[in-house]
Amino acid sequence: MYKWAGTVVLLFSVSWAAAQGMPPEADTFLWKAQKSGRPTVYLLGTLHVGKVGAVLPTSFRRALKASRQLVVESDPDQLALPQYAAQAAELSAMMSDKRSLQQSLGEKRLAELNKMGAQSQDGLHFSARQTIAPWVVWLTMQTLYTPKGYSARYGVDNLLMQSARQQGKPIIPMEQLQPLYTIRSIPEDKLLRSLDAQIRYQQALLQDEREMMADYQAGAAKKLWRQVSEPKYMLRYLPEQDKPFWQDMMLNRLLAERNQAWMMQLVSVLPKQPTLVAVGSGHLFGEQGLVRKMRLIGYTVTPVMPSEN
Repeated sequence: MYKWAGTVVLLFSVSWAAAQGMPPEADTFLWKAQKSGRPTVYLLGTLHVGKVGAVLPTSFRRALKASRQLVVESDPDQLALPQYAAQAAELSAMMSDKRSLQQSLGEKRLAELNKMGAQSQDGLHFSARQTIAPWVVWLTMQTLYTPKGYSARYGVDNLLMQSARQQGKPIIPMEQLQPLYTIRSIPEDKLLRSLDAQIRYQQALLQDEREMMADYQAGAAKKLWRQVSEPKYMLRYLPEQDKPFWQDMMLNRLLAERNQAWMMQLVSVLPKQPTLVAVGSGHLFGEQGLVRKMRLIGYTVTPVMPSEN
């Protein structure tokens, strides 16, 4: 359970631009940050789902090879380690609910979600008797429900961590349970209406995901940014009554606030040795993005183009 939940934490980095303005300067998700007297830093915007059988692009492999440590949002394996037993127990308690899913979600909604889950690449199923909180179901459907032929196991984050372990390089996660505290606070009625929207627009959402992954593979950072920086586009499937809430949740609490918290950690980690920082692509750009924040602390940040592979 703990490794699965850790994977959910890793996956949930919404691909929203951090603010209006300041789009990517180049069509690439890999950036190089340099500062006099400091080791080189690579910033990599990732997509947390990939095509089954995918491998890391050459430029990503080279950035990892040139780095001595990998910094990521979250490490899925961390909670399984003995030293994190207390956090694992806390997560288990957070996920539990006194009600069964049949009681909290309703029989019809649960059946529709299971029908969708059966069609997903890795297969998802929720038992009517399970006593897990509705937010866990919502988060699972948001992150692990993928089109056929695509899987979170082949997301760039997972591929990078696998490669780093093979090379014996340390992996430094910036978060553990922190995002889950925020997600757990989402009112249940809003979660349920969001699930209903996902059921209603499931085919359109799957097509959006396919197109986003194709654009990512093509390095189309500017195109993706234009889409995800527009709230009307990103919120178009949600009920009108909930759109202001979700806009604040996604843009501020789950993106801008996390970026600020990460920078507080990075300023102490980056001076030590060459580092590759891999986070969801939406965290790189915009006024609150890591590219701009690195420049504000004196780094020169330049794009690494695919032609430089």
